[in-house]
Amino acid sequence: MQLIYGAAVAVKKKSDKYTLITKEDRKAIKSICKCMEPLSSLINRMTAETDTAKKQMYSDSLETKAMLLMPCLENIEKLEVRFDSDDKYIEQFLGYLNDKHPDCLPLFMGKKSKDTVKIDSTKIK
Repeated sequence: MQLIYGAAVAVKKKSDKYTLITKEDRKAIKSICKCMEPLSSLINRMTAETDTAKKQMYSDSLETKAMLLMPCLENIEKLEVRFDSDDKYIEQFLGYLNDKHPDCLPLFMGKKSKDTVKIDSTKIK
């Protein structure tokens, strides 16, 4: 029985192409994406607006909502530390987002949700 379990774990680990993304990182990503979901429509409206006064109004609303979500968004700081240290981590991070949280990927890339984001799959390992 232990041999079968060990083989199953080995196969799972071998097939996981996001080896640098830890379990804690995955939880943080899920939490961040869940928090950012209500902000995405506001961000889209703000970036699409051409009237400066309306754009400022959206910006103020965004700042207020972001402050309310700050405890949830503090996981971003934990991930930012990892970004500074390893380009392979960033590639796996973007690949993981693309596979598991595609709606959240544009927000991490600094694009509007409606923008198309293309990632070269040959660079994601």
